[in-house]
Amino acid sequence: MPLLGLPATMFTNEFGHPRHPDSFPRRFKQFLARAGFTPEEVAAIHTHTLRHTNASILIAANTNITTVAKRLGHAQPTTTANIYSHAIRQADEAAAEVLDVALHLGK
Repeated sequence: MPLLGLPATMFTNEFGHPRHPDSFPRRFKQFLARAGFTPEEVAAIHTHTLRHTNASILIAANTNITTVAKRLGHAQPTTTANIYSHAIRQADEAAAEVLDVALHLGK
């Protein structure tokens, strides 16, 4: 439920009030710098990168594409499949390798 008539937000302070929209991205960049990323890497990584990383990890773990779509807020799984076709292709290649190894056991 929105707080005080304000729209719901993902990031809130310790009192449940919405944070300024720039607060998380700024802190995220500071975290990356402290974690040892170069200034060039920090500049290239955005908070939206976390969304793509999340989706790619779920797909690599063979999570059903409908579930991934739902978690990302996509109305249609085809949207997710189109955006993350590269990750789906990589997961398929990894699955093929697993099957190849399994079929060649003992040879």
